[in-house]
Amino acid sequence: YDLLDSLDEVVRETVVQTLGASTGLSLPEFKETAYKMWLEDEDANVRKAALIAWASYYGGTKNPAVLKILYKILVDESYPIDHRRTAMEDIFTVSGEPSNFYNPFKSRQFYMLSSHAELNEKIDWNEIKAIMKKYAPDVLF
Repeated sequence: YDLLDSLDEVVRETVVQTLGASTGLSLPEFKETAYKMWLEDEDANVRKAALIAWASYYGGTKNPAVLKILYKILVDESYPIDHRRTAMEDIFTVSGEPSNFYNPFKSRQFYMLSSHAELNEKIDWNEIKAIMKKYAPDVLF
């Protein structure tokens, strides 16, 4: 955990991925630390890694509070495009719902976007809203 305070953002990002992501150790006690880093770290890549790690703890749980947070990130254009895309991906991870427009193995177009408008065009908002209506309906009001 000491390396989470490193001045080197690449080290912090790597530690977050190792301790929290589902492809890493996924230490249960790291969940809240990952969320705190999402909120507070100064580096955008560390925050993105922390968001991925945090959401991975809720994979398939359909947790309404988590889905609400992810949806709010997705619709907020003050976040970087890749944070919004990560939130979209995590909505599918947490809800366990399949997508007709997003396939993580064939979705290179979601990683080559230059504007929020482009991301907004590629997202099937009806599909996202259907997931939210099913699991976290209060976020849509």
